[in-house]
Amino acid sequence: MHENHTILNRAAYEGCDEEFEKNKKLMARVIAQELITIGAFRFDSKEGFQFASGMRSPIYIDGRMLMEHATSRSFVLAGLQLYATSSAFSEHTCVSGVATGGIAPAALLADLLGIEFVYVRSAAKDHGKKQRIEGGSVTGKRTFVVEDTVTTGGSSLKAIDVLRQEGARVETCLSLISYDFEQTKRHFIETGVSLYSLTTIPTILEVAHEVGALSKEEYKMACVWHEQAGRS
Repeated sequence: MHENHTILNRAAYEGCDEEFEKNKKLMARVIAQELITIGAFRFDSKEGFQFASGMRSPIYIDGRMLMEHATSRSFVLAGLQLYATSSAFSEHTCVSGVATGGIAPAALLADLLGIEFVYVRSAAKDHGKKQRIEGGSVTGKRTFVVEDTVTTGGSSLKAIDVLRQEGARVETCLSLISYDFEQTKRHFIETGVSLYSLTTIPTILEVAHEVGALSKEEYKMACVWHEQAGRS
């Protein structure tokens, strides 16, 4: 077993906040390295990539690829469990995945924790029960949301609003990846939700530069874009 994987798994199963603090930076770098290794990290300074929010970025991270590869998936699950067993996530009885990228990690995490799982659709079905939440009632339950990637936070915050409208208590969101924009973090705070992420764009850029996936010039360009985009 990979040395980093051993460390993350041990910390996760101990559920110790002290171990959590010691290992979260290591975890962020390990997952950043995995994203680069499996080709989930893309940089294009010319064409860039457009997000659902309309924002254009020279950086694109396909977080869903982490669920495709067994080794990457095991790192992610160890990291998710590491967070979910810390004090910030105590007393939760349900995990809510945000469709579609958050469904798989949320379901796997719920199974590891032995608690309930639901997922939130981006829109209600036009047939059947025409509901936004699938998997059961969340009324009166304390749940946290799992998302694959948080950019502006729009999809996560909409899912949280849907859960709250159905009577759930939601105060925490856990993402695999966050763009770590200051404005996004403020939006979560204003909504009364604490946002936690396994890794962030600044960490991914740092690791990408270290391993040669980004040149010095590209790294500087990406960092400048990130700082400016986070303020807009």
